[in-house]
Amino acid sequence: MRLPWLRPVPGRTSINVAIGLAVPTLEAWFRCGLDPHVTEAVWVQALQSGKYPYDGKRLKQAVYGTDRPPPALEMQRMTEEASRLVQILDELEKWFPDGFGALARAVRGW
Repeated sequence: MRLPWLRPVPGRTSINVAIGLAVPTLEAWFRCGLDPHVTEAVWVQALQSGKYPYDGKRLKQAVYGTDRPPPALEMQRMTEEASRLVQILDELEKWFPDGFGALARAVRGW
């Protein structure tokens, strides 16, 4: 992604920016490989039909054991899930092609 209002500074390293949008929440990515019903395609179908098999609250409950986790628990679980997901990035990209896939494609383009 190129940010037109940022100009290169002579003598400095350029900054690369990549964005991946996790919908409905980042916890959806954390369910990858654990719950086959939590995917981008399922979420798109839910938006079209108005029937939601999962939402942010349920995803938080599944990941943290509560829908209102304290910051320390969030950090611990996010670190654990990131360590697991790094082993299955191809699967994460397959099931979340627009969110994670966009991020992965941008980083590969560097």
